Amino acid sequence: MNLLSITKRESVLPIILFIVTILSRLPFTSKMLLHMDSVQYALALEYYDIGLHQPHPPGYFVYILMGRLVRLIIDDANMALITLSIIFTSGTVVIVYLLAKEMFDDRTAILAAVFAITSPNLWFHGEIAMNYGLESFFSIAIAYACWKVHLNKNGRTLILLAILLALSGGVRQNTPVFMLPLVVFACRNLPKRFVILGAVTFVTTSLGWFVPMILSTGGWTPYIEAFTELWRFSTGHNSVFEAGLGRFILYGRTIITFIIYGIGGGVVILTFTCYVMARRNRISQIRREYLLFFSIWIAPSLLFYLLIFIHPANPGYVLVLTPPLFILMAKSVEFLIQEFSIFFLGYRRQILSICLISINLYLFFISDLPVSLSIIRRHDQDLAAMVKHLEKFNPNTTAFFINASIFYSYRHIMYYLPEYLVFNAERVTKNGMVREFFGGINRKTIRSKTIDIPTGIKTFASPLMIDINEINYDKADIRIDVLSNDIYVASGALTNVLRIFPKLPLRFVTQNADQPLKYRNIFIGMLKWT
Repeated sequence: MNLLSITKRESVLPIILFIVTILSRLPFTSKMLLHMDSVQYALALEYYDIGLHQPHPPGYFVYILMGRLVRLIIDDANMALITLSIIFTSGTVVIVYLLAKEMFDDRTAILAAVFAITSPNLWFHGEIAMNYGLESFFSIAIAYACWKVHLNKNGRTLILLAILLALSGGVRQNTPVFMLPLVVFACRNLPKRFVILGAVTFVTTSLGWFVPMILSTGGWTPYIEAFTELWRFSTGHNSVFEAGLGRFILYGRTIITFIIYGIGGGVVILTFTCYVMARRNRISQIRREYLLFFSIWIAPSLLFYLLIFIHPANPGYVLVLTPPLFILMAKSVEFLIQEFSIFFLGYRRQILSICLISINLYLFFISDLPVSLSIIRRHDQDLAAMVKHLEKFNPNTTAFFINASIFYSYRHIMYYLPEYLVFNAERVTKNGMVREFFGGINRKTIRSKTIDIPTGIKTFASPLMIDINEINYDKADIRIDVLSNDIYVASGALTNVLRIFPKLPLRFVTQNADQPLKYRNIFIGMLKWT
């Protein structure tokens, strides 16, 4: 009877964790698309073309396909993509529990799962339309499959591992690169026939999404051009090897900050555990396979973000390496309780755990950090106010020009106000290179070397997320409306937009505002999905 009860609990607990995580996310979802990338994913649900950044390179093909499947049930792009975030971050919690239980014990597993549920960074990305939460799922799922392969020393789980690794590349294409060393470690002692079978499965599954993605982009050449353009103007030339020590310090500080967003007070626990183990010569007591497993799991992504690139405004980057930290954090709690049992009385484990969980809850619910609920609510409120204000302008006579902002971008305005002509007004990079201008109307993306203005357009409006004192404007010619402490809308006669964005290459054309605009590459190679 006892054995039956234990078996029943073990089978029900993962389901409970999954449901609890879903229920904890549902009340706090963002009401509007949060990030510029979120809007590009939403646009890709209708038209997929990487050249038009629908979505941006490298493509995220499997992610978009899953979004379209959910869209068949939920007729709202934002909520469809958030549904994926909720499901997969909930899956992350479940597999954190399963792997921790497999590696250690039930108590450590439950604690690791609770840390995962309350992780501010993981929680935040379960509430928005981004794919970083999905990457956390594939990270822990691949690691769990790797551990199974490592233990069993056979190919029984290898097919599943190969499929997971391949599909993860269609969600975020860096994931297989980061996880490949761990896969190699897990498969190192397998018979060659199993390794070959796994490799064939991986390649076949990868081609299953990669080839359609290339075809949807118009072929290999347009895909490479789009990827190269993104690398040149956004990601490339930012590595420590090119930018020097200052970039190393920036990336290191960013990684530490993002890890704090992920595990809160666990940073102190992990750091103190490492210190105690080193001070008391306990490191040699760690099983070598555990040390290798976690090191190989964490190191590739950590080194890439430290040396090559990490965006200081995207905490989701580190979610690929956060799941192992949940497990190590739970194990560290158990270790410290045993090492310092003399200082802990009564419910010592529960007290320490509650303190860590409380810190996580504070960071998400009360703080003003970039991964807090207040950020979601404030963005929803500010973006809704911006859209409402811009609706006052006549779409037949007004064009919108938006300065560089990833949270209040030209993509947001062209998505929520599709009848207006919208342009991204800043395409000059920090090193002086000039990209083509992006814009849109009727949720159709425009790319052009110049900004072509139909003759019917007489006025402009520009949401600004900058200090208006830095703008060279005359109050008689440009009106400034204050929407919040740091969001303004400038408006006036069309030619006065050059006072705010002096480098805009405006060119007036003969089309009326309500006629189709003929720009290069608007629909070439565009694949429409129904």
